[in-house]
Formats: sequence, structure tokens, C-alpha cells
Amino acid sequence: MGRTLFMNKCGTCHSLFKTIVGPKLGGVLDKEEWKDRKKLYAWIRNPGEFMKTEGYLQGLKKEFGTMMQGFPTITDDEIGMILLYIKEGSEQ
Repeated sequence: MGRTLFMNKCGTCHSLFKTIVGPKLGGVLDKEEWKDRKKLYAWIRNPGEFMKTEGYLQGLKKEFGTMMQGFPTITDDEIGMILLYIKEGSEQ
């Protein structure tokens, strides 16, 4: 289920191991910026609003020249499944 959600929601712009349109997501959960999972969930739901106060994310927008689309209706469970897929896939 996590892989399917990842491919449907994230896979167009992200890969676990290489940069596509957005940064690779392998190891993203180890980044200091995402230790507070509430921030990560807020970013996923509304990146435009959340980015206004986060220098790290402003840097990503500058680096990639685009901003991630928001997923305002994604549930906590769906995000959790995607993050588990990313974590398990990164460890292989």
C-alpha cells in the first residue's frame, strides 16, 4: 500500500535514490529538519504556506526552481504508509 501511495502521490517528482524534479527521498527521515513529524505532515499538506517560515525549504525551492504541490486531503495514515515505504526502501 505504501509503495502504491508513493507512486500515486510522490513518484512523478521523487525517487528514493535519485533526483528527478524534486530531491531524492531516501534518507529524508534522517534529516534534522524532519525530526518533528508534525512539521513534515504540515509540509506535505500545504508546502506553500509552510515554506514561508522554513529556510531549509526556501533553499529547496531555490535549488529546484519549483515547489512541491500540496496534498491537503491526504490522511495521517496515508502519510505514515508513504514514510514507512521511504524508510524501508532507503534501508535496502
